[in-house]
Amino acid sequence: MSRPAPELITVLRDFVVFIAVNDTLFYWGHRALHHKSIYKYVHKHHHRFKVNIGICSEFAHPIEDVLANMIPSLLGAFIMRSHPLTVWVWLAVRLWETIDAHSGYSFKFSPFHVFSWQGGAERHDFHHSHNVGCYGSFTIFWDWLCATDKAFLEFKEKEATKGKGKGEARGKAKGEKKA
Repeated sequence: MSRPAPELITVLRDFVVFIAVNDTLFYWGHRALHHKSIYKYVHKHHHRFKVNIGICSEFAHPIEDVLANMIPSLLGAFIMRSHPLTVWVWLAVRLWETIDAHSGYSFKFSPFHVFSWQGGAERHDFHHSHNVGCYGSFTIFWDWLCATDKAFLEFKEKEATKGKGKGEARGKAKGEKKA
């Protein structure tokens, strides 16, 4: 016998728990996979992609898939005893978010880039290209708390400083004096 579809407030409540559980377990699982004693055997498989493309989000060693992807994505649903419809919608959103983060593009219209506390493609691109920090998923909470996004923030600051200098230089003709 099937259960009636859940109310929207129940789905939203479950999603808050899903995101909290997923963010916590994914962050710590992902960070552990970067430990030197594990990385070359398991997570290096995923990091063959130095430049992100969507499909690489699902390119993972089986151990990584279970520990950093399946358990973090499903545990919240077991804790909440969520309706199967809620779980299927969550899995679709989760897959969408991870493909977005691995897309190689930071789309302004992406629902995963609306708030400053969200992760996103830019952070994950940095993670793949520099192989350091930015271990989070939906949010930057754990990276912020553990300062594992420090290299990314320094990189962005340096990039912004370079951009300002270039813009000023391009705006002046050769030999033109400052006003």
